[in-house]
Amino acid sequence: MILYLEKRGCDFFTNDGGKTDGSDMGNYRLALEFIDREGVRVCGDITMGDVREWFKKKSGKEDFKVVSTIGLYAHFQYEDRDGCFAYEVDARGLRFTQADALKLINSVSAVQYEAVEIVDTLPDAARDYPPEVVALAEARDAREHAALLEDATARARSDWTRLVNTSDDQLHRLKVTPDEYKRLCIATLEGIRDKHGVITQKGTFAVKGIGAAHHVTKRIFEEQGIFDPHDDQSFINTILSLCPYYVARYLDKFTLEQFAAAFAGE
Repeated sequence: MILYLEKRGCDFFTNDGGKTDGSDMGNYRLALEFIDREGVRVCGDITMGDVREWFKKKSGKEDFKVVSTIGLYAHFQYEDRDGCFAYEVDARGLRFTQADALKLINSVSAVQYEAVEIVDTLPDAARDYPPEVVALAEARDAREHAALLEDATARARSDWTRLVNTSDDQLHRLKVTPDEYKRLCIATLEGIRDKHGVITQKGTFAVKGIGAAHHVTKRIFEEQGIFDPHDDQSFINTILSLCPYYVARYLDKFTLEQFAAAFAGE
């Protein structure tokens, strides 16, 4: 498989005083993508820079000398459920050449690349990984997504504002499915119930739990566009038992007074 390197900097200067001698890259900054042996999707770039060697002068002070002007430097990143982070890989001793670029990437990549091709734009072939590598990445993505959902559910249960303040766009970016979002909604109402009890009647926002119940049910029935709660009777039944009065506001089957009276035992 070919390791494609996309030009992101500028081509080598012809009058650079020999600083690029020994490099066959042709461009000062090259971007790439790969999947590592743990299934982590990595992207970033490699650049050319000076390699310095430190030494002590007779005076005892430290100084350095440039031993190479074509040092290879890597700046990679990856994402997990907690955000975006630097992906560290050891490029010490390597030079900004195609051979050393292969050596660097192959030291961590699930694909062992055979050759380098420098391009203006990464082609689709750059992401045409073997099936076993795709499966490795998908398994890792699934683990990350499950952990993210578990963490989000715990946070929603402990703090109802998490649900209210999370936009549909954020949910789409996190690839939250409608069923997963329903779980977050249920967890949020469970948290309100556990803290404040089952709310069976109207009250002012000064009463603990009333404001939370109002805003969460408003989010579920009026504001989110992930799913239609009225299309899932099982979901309705579940949240109705957790927060009857404020869920009943959105149901035509009962008047608010009738439903609140039923749950209050009147």
